[in-house]
Amino acid sequence: MEIICTVDKVLPMEQREYTDQNGQRKNIISRGIILNLGFGNFYAELFGENALKFSDNAPSGLCCARIGLSARPWRDNNGKERWENRITLYELKAF
Repeated sequence: MEIICTVDKVLPMEQREYTDQNGQRKNIISRGIILNLGFGNFYAELFGENALKFSDNAPSGLCCARIGLSARPWRDNNGKERWENRITLYELKAF
């Protein structure tokens, strides 16, 4: 999906460890971006190579963002099933 937006804030790159569905410990690199649609903000993340390539200096003015929306189930420490919504930012181009 493509949206027209502006960038409100670029968060620092993070590297964190997680456990995948097979119980393997892995590292993931991500960078959060706060995007503004003109009627509200939302948080999107870049992962892996996309996060490494994106600099701290975001485009100014209107941008075209290519995003993906997904939801996934996960279990908390008590075994209760919960759901996570995720907005993944794949590309951000200035007009």
